[in-house]
Amino acid sequence: MFLNIHFFMDQALALAKKASDLGEVPVGAVLVHNNKVVLENHNRMRQMRSPLAHAEFLLLQEAHQSFFQYNLSQCDLFVTLEPCGMCATAIALSRLNAVYFGAYDPKHGGIEHGTRVFDQKNHYFKPKIVLAGVRASICEKILNDFFFSLRF
Repeated sequence: MFLNIHFFMDQALALAKKASDLGEVPVGAVLVHNNKVVLENHNRMRQMRSPLAHAEFLLLQEAHQSFFQYNLSQCDLFVTLEPCGMCATAIALSRLNAVYFGAYDPKHGGIEHGTRVFDQKNHYFKPKIVLAGVRASICEKILNDFFFSLRF
């Protein structure tokens, strides 16, 4: 089955733009099962007054409740920013099949940077596919524009 990664990342980007419009850090995420988006979310830290309200973390919580299981090995995650250590750990525990992310996060990332969660020996599970840099320039621009607007 062909998976159109740009199509799904574009949907995550639309959610990131929505988050930005709401004053949230512009990160969007979609969960794909059988080549269809089954859940979507964006950062809601300000709205929920919680540092845990990251797009992918909220999405995974909702997925576990919706599917009534902890094993999401038939699902793929598309997120506009490299997941942090907390979210990368949640991804590993959720047993996702694949993670596709856009912009790299050298300061807080947990996959290619920082804690590199999937490389840790104590994590017995990691996604089969991790693809970084999907539509990276667009994802970076949304983030840069957001933070620039806060400064000026």
